[in-house]
Amino acid sequence: MKPKRYLKSFYYKDISVYIKQYGSGKIPRNGPTEMFCGLTLEDRMLSPQRWVYYHYPTDFVCSQYMFNLINLGIIHYLPDYHLLWCTKSKPFLDVTSCPTDHGSFSYEPYQIIKSTNSFIGKFRQHFETFGGRILPADKRDKFEVFPYEEVNEKQLKDYAGFYFHEYLPKLNIAENISRDLIRKLKKNKHYCKFAEFLNE
Repeated sequence: MKPKRYLKSFYYKDISVYIKQYGSGKIPRNGPTEMFCGLTLEDRMLSPQRWVYYHYPTDFVCSQYMFNLINLGIIHYLPDYHLLWCTKSKPFLDVTSCPTDHGSFSYEPYQIIKSTNSFIGKFRQHFETFGGRILPADKRDKFEVFPYEEVNEKQLKDYAGFYFHEYLPKLNIAENISRDLIRKLKKNKHYCKFAEFLNE
């Protein structure tokens, strides 16, 4: 799915699935919200019983990856704009909120994608072994073949291009913020994987 369409039509539906599994389920209007780490990703998404209730789970994960890349970049390199970013961005799950950094998401955000793809591979193996019987009963008849593909480089490139070249500039936080952020992120060894997906 095209990132712009996903953000407009399905993003709030999927983030509400994630948030409503615990607590009040209230989604803020803007900025970082609930904790997002390897443990919460596994607990709230990476099980067959929960995964199937997301409309577009890999698009949701890609969106969290991009939101957090921008957020971490602004925190580290453009801190004067962080408050403005938080008041203008759509709500997103926050990798900086985990006190023990399960999964190293706040240091190496690409682990979000690696963890998701690892799960999909295991999910596929179980699906093929058990013929879909691990799915919830109300979803079982919808999956005759395994319905998901791992997040690939084309999908990440599409999402990076949209979030850094369309979404972020339209928030009008600062002139040339996307260009400046991309240059800074590419020089950080923890974001080196990101450099493959985006050009200035």
